[in-house]
Amino acid sequence: MVKRPPRAVEPRRLLHTSLRGVVRMEFGPEISLVALFIGLVIGGAIGFLVGRAGVSRQRQAVDEHAKAQADLQRDVETHLRETAGLMDRLAADYQDMYAHLAAGARRFGVSEAPLDRGRALSDQSVAAEPAPHGAAPDQPPRRDEPV
Repeated sequence: MVKRPPRAVEPRRLLHTSLRGVVRMEFGPEISLVALFIGLVIGGAIGFLVGRAGVSRQRQAVDEHAKAQADLQRDVETHLRETAGLMDRLAADYQDMYAHLAAGARRFGVSEAPLDRGRALSDQSVAAEPAPHGAAPDQPPRRDEPV
């Protein structure tokens, strides 16, 4: 066999060696479009897979935040329920303390001037209580006036 000097390959031609000999293959603009399409499909698939991984991480973060929000809401509801119970107990204790002081004042004969409001509540005798800010005794105070 005689060796031939290598020929320069034209940009769109490629030599293919097969059992039958050297076959010259020419590629036109179609191969560029096919390669572009294949590249777009592969790039789209990679982008889709990477994007799904990001979405699953975001979904996990959203689920964690939703769980934290639900825990916080449950804690706030528990706190408010406990606060309401304490306020009820405080109001009952205040009423008990006031009744105790009023009974002690009656028992020990202390002046009845501080008990007028208590008597007005218990006896419904509004006439003994001074009217607020000069209002008639049988009328409740107006909303714009302090009690």
